Amino acid sequence: MTKFTTLLALVAACGVAGCNRGAGNNATGANATVSNAAAPVTNAGNSAAVPAANQTRLVLLANGLEAIETNGRRDTLAFGSPVTTAIAGLTSLYGAPASDNVNSDCGAGPTRIVIWSNGLRILAQNDQLQGWEIDQPGIYALGDLQVGMTRAQLEANRATFEQSTLGTEWTVGSGEQAVGGLLGDDGNARAMWAGLTCHMT
Repeated sequence: MTKFTTLLALVAACGVAGCNRGAGNNATGANATVSNAAAPVTNAGNSAAVPAANQTRLVLLANGLEAIETNGRRDTLAFGSPVTTAIAGLTSLYGAPASDNVNSDCGAGPTRIVIWSNGLRILAQNDQLQGWEIDQPGIYALGDLQVGMTRAQLEANRATFEQSTLGTEWTVGSGEQAVGGLLGDDGNARAMWAGLTCHMT
């Protein structure tokens, strides 16, 4: 079991058994998923109230996934890691996937796509995590990027925009440190991705 799944499994167990390992995390971006405390606190950089203790948050990185515990401990799962590790860790946060199938029509070739009900999907080839996509708000990337952001908010994050066959695409960062996405008809971020993609339409 890697550190990524060890962390998520331990915090999930604390949510059931009532562990208490302190609080305090200055990382931005919030999507509370596991907690054994009811007292709300506010995360820096976001106005959403989240439970105070034993909370693990997922942050989407340009090169993988990161689990952040309330006490500040971070564990990263980079692209190229075993996809089974990613599935186990995300299942401990969000429950069983809504679907797990191979899409043979992806541009990069047959791709395993595992989807959760919160709109998060991970993409894998050769049993390795290679990308993520999301089409619902609530999970942050690079601190404060999320689906539903306005174009003005994306511009404040130094996003660039270009037209493609998908519509208006946006990008924050460059090269292997880039997170991309798509604007909807309302001008807000409709989807977000990094790494290997098999774009949602």
